[in-house]
Amino acid sequence: MQVSLKTKPSTTKSRHSVSDVVGRLARIKKLNYVATYGDFLGAAITRLADDAVRLDHTEQLLIELKRRRVITGRKMVQKLGQHLKEINARA
Repeated sequence: MQVSLKTKPSTTKSRHSVSDVVGRLARIKKLNYVATYGDFLGAAITRLADDAVRLDHTEQLLIELKRRRVITGRKMVQKLGQHLKEINARA
């Protein structure tokens, strides 16, 4: 079942952050991020490459929503981009 996470045009300010929307959707669907073997492998490869990539809670929930087919891959990428813009705007 696909759930719509409609976005507002970029000219208007969103009242809720991606973090708020994703957290609420995950609570409604009763989902928590569960690390898989692929996640551990990716972390090991990243560590061996001397890179420091850490996903925050919102990014983890977006991945879990995609894994459970609550949102599409395209929507996940779109929301990840919006989330990163929000984080950079705060910094």
